[in-house]
Amino acid sequence: MDVINKINNCYALSLQERFYGTEYQQLGKLAAEFNVKDKEKTFAKSLKPYFITYKQRQEFSKITEVLLTAFEKLTDAYYYNNEVKAALSINGRVRDYIVVNTGSYQKQLVVVRLDAFYNFSNNYLQFLEINCDAPSGMGMNDLLIKVFDRLPSIGFIRNTFEISRDILVDSLYEMLLRKYKEYCINFGKKEQKDPFVAVVCSRNSSIRKDVHFIIDFLKMKKLNVNYADPRDFVYDGKVLKLNGEEVHIVYRDSIKDFFRSESTEKIHSNIRNKVLNYTKTACMHNRFINHYLKRGYFGHAEDIIRAYADNNICIINPFSSLICSQKSTFALIQDDRFKPLFNEEELSVISKYIPWTRIFGSYRTYYDNKQIDLVPFIKMHPQKFVLKPNNGFGGKNILIGSETSQVEWERKIDLIVQSGLNYVVQEYVNIPTEDFPQYRKGILEGFSPQFVNINFWGMDGKFVGAYVRASHKKVINVAQGGRYVPLYYVLN
Repeated sequence: MDVINKINNCYALSLQERFYGTEYQQLGKLAAEFNVKDKEKTFAKSLKPYFITYKQRQEFSKITEVLLTAFEKLTDAYYYNNEVKAALSINGRVRDYIVVNTGSYQKQLVVVRLDAFYNFSNNYLQFLEINCDAPSGMGMNDLLIKVFDRLPSIGFIRNTFEISRDILVDSLYEMLLRKYKEYCINFGKKEQKDPFVAVVCSRNSSIRKDVHFIIDFLKMKKLNVNYADPRDFVYDGKVLKLNGEEVHIVYRDSIKDFFRSESTEKIHSNIRNKVLNYTKTACMHNRFINHYLKRGYFGHAEDIIRAYADNNICIINPFSSLICSQKSTFALIQDDRFKPLFNEEELSVISKYIPWTRIFGSYRTYYDNKQIDLVPFIKMHPQKFVLKPNNGFGGKNILIGSETSQVEWERKIDLIVQSGLNYVVQEYVNIPTEDFPQYRKGILEGFSPQFVNINFWGMDGKFVGAYVRASHKKVINVAQGGRYVPLYYVLN
């Protein structure tokens, strides 16, 4: 698009020696101001914003909200449609809790991130995944926005263009208070004027930094908020407390931080899980034992789980959000059996913006209007497909057929089938690129392309903004070496 080319050229022009030298100095000051120690990793590699037009934002907003409604309908269907329930099979202890508090809020998917590829050249948008359990990156995005807003290059651009951006934590702040009010009405609780909010993730979580940025920004809005590990709470059957103070709202990270007995292939983890299972009952019935154990390696989160089951804490996202967090949801919303769940607009958006996706297994299905035997067909056409673990995260164990040898592709497929691993297969979508400045010891050497995706955020069914991630790898994930890129909208 002409205006995007113009603003990118304007940005490149701003990176004269006097500008990027000043920017590096300013980055150092801002890193100290926001207490960021790893300036090079957080900032220096992201010295370029990503631009789209405000008109595109409006279009993406509408598409995102239609998809949010469709996934909300699929979540609701889990409770009354046995076929949906079987297809979205949820195992383990958490299954007993996703049916708790389903009436707490009008929507089960409160905070959602939809990840997509967008190609400017042909205006082609495809959504690849949904994260509605514990989407991350909000704090890092807002930090980058606050930093970029004060850089010379953005000031240079504003001399010519009118630009805007979204502050995601502002929307989070408003949503938390709104959902807390809704919770109090639904369960007959007295609404507190100054509710205490705990932002929760495991102490060793990979997104701990992101969580603390969220907390810092919420404190700037005068919200009473603090960090907690799921094991830090104490519950007496009526009130959930953190360090002696009653907690009213919990904004949580991954549900796996609460239900910690999932098995892994590591020997020490399997031993730990056995101890967790043996001590679980004791911890549920004796809070002194739980208090002793949860501070150590064999920690339990029984207090907050019991408070949630008793409707005595407002948790965002509710545990029921886990239902649609599986990658197989993209297959189910395309499944002919479940088309009656959706209206014409939703079916149209699903058809246009969701790539062909199937739960991987030995059965017959349709591809390009032709019936196929799924496993043999996928084996024969690696260049067309991507294999993803259904419950994976962090970009782990994703196999891109075009990047894999035929031998390795067939070996992996045989392993999935023989071991009964839970995977989905998705049609490969061409990955867009964007030119980013390359620096060496603070000196601009030029521009080179990197792969990018665009990540759309929804809260309580409404679009609230987006950010971009960039990587030298085709699997674009911060856990795989990617990084956040702030997104700006060109208004004129």
